[in-house]
Amino acid sequence: MKTSNMKAALVSRFGEVDPAVSISTEWPRPKINPGKGEVLVRILACSTAAGDVHVISGRMTMVVKPPSMPYIPGKDVCGIVEEVDQGSKFKVGDCVVGSGDMAAWGGMAEYMVLRESKTCLKPPSVDILVAASCPDSSSTAFHAVARAKVRKGDRVLILGGSGGVGSSLLQLVKHVEPSFLAATSTQAQLLRGLGADRVIDYKSENWWEVEEFARQPFDVIIDCVGGGSHYSKARRVLKSSWAGGRFVAVVGDDPKPLAQRWYQLLGFAMRMLWKPMWTTFCPWVPAYLLVMSSIQSKVLSQIMDRVADGRLRIMLDPASPHPFTAEGVRKAFMVQASGHAHGKVVVKIADP
Repeated sequence: MKTSNMKAALVSRFGEVDPAVSISTEWPRPKINPGKGEVLVRILACSTAAGDVHVISGRMTMVVKPPSMPYIPGKDVCGIVEEVDQGSKFKVGDCVVGSGDMAAWGGMAEYMVLRESKTCLKPPSVDILVAASCPDSSSTAFHAVARAKVRKGDRVLILGGSGGVGSSLLQLVKHVEPSFLAATSTQAQLLRGLGADRVIDYKSENWWEVEEFARQPFDVIIDCVGGGSHYSKARRVLKSSWAGGRFVAVVGDDPKPLAQRWYQLLGFAMRMLWKPMWTTFCPWVPAYLLVMSSIQSKVLSQIMDRVADGRLRIMLDPASPHPFTAEGVRKAFMVQASGHAHGKVVVKIADP
């Protein structure tokens, strides 16, 4: 007889990860809403994302806020379909990959309800930990390449090449055949193996002061790090908009934005939109472009196909997978929050 409860990680209050996250073994199992295009999935693995940390911190409650407290963190998962709605494109027993997307909760548990529009089948050859790592980071990388309009022969620099987004982005850009592809990271060997022509160790060298880059400026710089006034620094080594220069912000100038009050939300929105607006009218500086990413089953399916046939390698952080314990879940989110994960951070929830 199936129990109506499940094991789940819970966030009981906003703030730092360590005191906020706990484990419950008696949390109510979710149910699908008939007619809403949903499936109930038994979770095998759940990966973390930057958005998860923003929600846990409570810094962005005017933008994204759980429906109630405590809540289950995490949103990107791989699992087995347990229940489907009438007319579903999935069937019970299918192994799927999906995400809550902007609803950044529900994943770090034994069961989760997913929308079919944000779910796809997992190819048999793709590992469950790798699959769970794809929805947020690889989708963001996919949209970033499209937003940057990277073309064959472009000179491209990726800031933060060894993170979950950056490592996928580097490979997707490489397939476009740029004339030169550079990235910042302390993981030089890893990034060269993924296709980087040059890796700049940001601990020992400032990418905006490299003479070669000043002499031969980039067509595209994609920022996966944020902060540090990167756009201002990029103008030294990036072509003007007249010459086709594009600065693409995956992460904004403030990697830890604050929007808990309406005036903070207004300030956040103005700061986010100001640079794209004024650079549009100032072609003597590089264009500033924002990446607005959402998870769609069609794009997710394309990503899974690339992973299955070897065109895209998903890099896991060396400490992954973390166990599905209070300590393991806390550690996973702490690694994510540090900003120094080398690949995707994943928690293994159950065996297939």
